[in-house]
Amino acid sequence: MNSPFGAPSASSTSPPGSQANKERKMASSEQLVLDLSNPDLRENALLELSKVTFFFV
Repeated sequence: MNSPFGAPSASSTSPPGSQANKERKMASSEQLVLDLSNPDLRENALLELSKVTFFFV
């Protein structure tokens, strides 16, 4: 399936296993965002999120 604007889909240009790794990183990042609401976890979550680079294409 093609992505919007005629660009190739990520699955057609990514090496095998790359999608699974991307999904794992996204799940981890989502958990860190949820951790922001917990005062005991907030400082570490902010630190870890500051290290993350997001690429949305």
